Amino acid sequence: MPTDDDTEGAWALARYQVISAYLALEPRRGQRTQLLQQLASRAWPDPLGQIFHVAAETIRVWVRRYRAGGLDSLRDKPRPQRGVEVLAPDEVERILQLKRDVPERSLDRLLKIAEDAGVIAPGRLRRSTLHRVLRAHHLSARTPTAATTDDLDRFEADSPNDLWQSDMLAGPWLPDPDAPKKMRRAYLYAFIDDHSRLLLHGRFSFRGNLPALELVFRRCLQKFGKPRRCYYDNGQVYRSGHMRQIVAALGIHPIVFTQTYRPEGHGKIEALNRFIRSAFISELRASRITTLDALNEAFLAWADVEYNRRVHSETGEEPLSRWRRSVDKVRYADDEALRQAFLWRELRTPDKSGVFGLLGQTY
Repeated sequence: MPTDDDTEGAWALARYQVISAYLALEPRRGQRTQLLQQLASRAWPDPLGQIFHVAAETIRVWVRRYRAGGLDSLRDKPRPQRGVEVLAPDEVERILQLKRDVPERSLDRLLKIAEDAGVIAPGRLRRSTLHRVLRAHHLSARTPTAATTDDLDRFEADSPNDLWQSDMLAGPWLPDPDAPKKMRRAYLYAFIDDHSRLLLHGRFSFRGNLPALELVFRRCLQKFGKPRRCYYDNGQVYRSGHMRQIVAALGIHPIVFTQTYRPEGHGKIEALNRFIRSAFISELRASRITTLDALNEAFLAWADVEYNRRVHSETGEEPLSRWRRSVDKVRYADDEALRQAFLWRELRTPDKSGVFGLLGQTY
C-alpha cells in the first residue's frame, strides 16, 4: 500500500482503478476497442480528488504494463537528468569558452570540438541543450537575413558529374609575402558536384583572377573527369571568353549562369561556402597558419577528411561515397586534349620592339 506521501503509489492505484474493469471482463478480440472507448469516455478521480480523463490508447498501454509488471509498473518512472542540468558548471564554462574563441562556430561544429577535446562524452549532450546553454549566456544570436517571397524550385542533378557548381569566397587575411608588415586577403575558388555534394577541389590565392579559377577547374577535371554542364554566377571571370573556350574544346555543354539578382539558384555552392566559413575559416584563428601554401595544404586535408567523408544533412550520405556509386559513368579527358584546351588564345599586337601585354604581364 502506498504511504501518505507516496504520490507515485497513489497514482498507480488511480490508474489501476481505470483498468480494473477491463482486467475483470477480459474482453475477446473484436470487443476490446469498444470497452477501451467506454472506459475512456468516463471521468476518473485522481489522488487529489480532481477529475481527469484518459485516452483509450493510454488505457491499453496501462493494461499492458500491469500485466507485465504488476502494480509497481503503473508508477511514474523517474525522469532522467535532462537539459542543461546534465552539464557541470566547469563543463558549461569550457563550452562557452570554445564559442567565445571562435564566435562563428555552429552548434554542430561546437559539439564535435567539445567531444573531440574530451570536454563531454560523445552522445551525452544534445544539440537543443547546447543551444539553450548558449542562449542563456547570450552567445547564440544569429545575424538576420533578408527573406524572399519568390517561389523556388528544389532540384538535384540526376547523377555525378551531371552538373558542377562553382563560386568565389573571400577568405582570411594573411601576411603579404611581398610586404610582411602588411596583410593580404586570400580568395577561394571551389567546385562542387551537384548530385553528390562532393567538394571536387578548391584553392586559395591572393588574386581572384581568371588564371586562379582555371587552375582549380583543371585540377577538378584531372581528378574527377568531365562534367556534362557547369553552373556559375555572373562574375566576370566565369563569363570570360576563355572559360567558354575550355568547355567547348572539351565537349562540355555551354555554361549556364544564375539569373541576375537571384543568387538563390546557386544554393548548393552557397551552402558549401557558409560551411567553409564556419567549419574551416573560423578555425584559422586558433591555428598557426600564416602562409598561402600552409592554408591550401590545410584546406585540402579538411576537404578530404572532414567534408567529403561527413554525412551530408540533405542526402543522408557521405559525398565521396555517393559520387563513387556511379563512377563507371565518369568520362575523363585525354591529357593532350586537356592541355590544348587550357592554352591561352588572345590576339595581341606587339609594339615596335616586339613587346606585348597579356593579363597584366609583358612579354
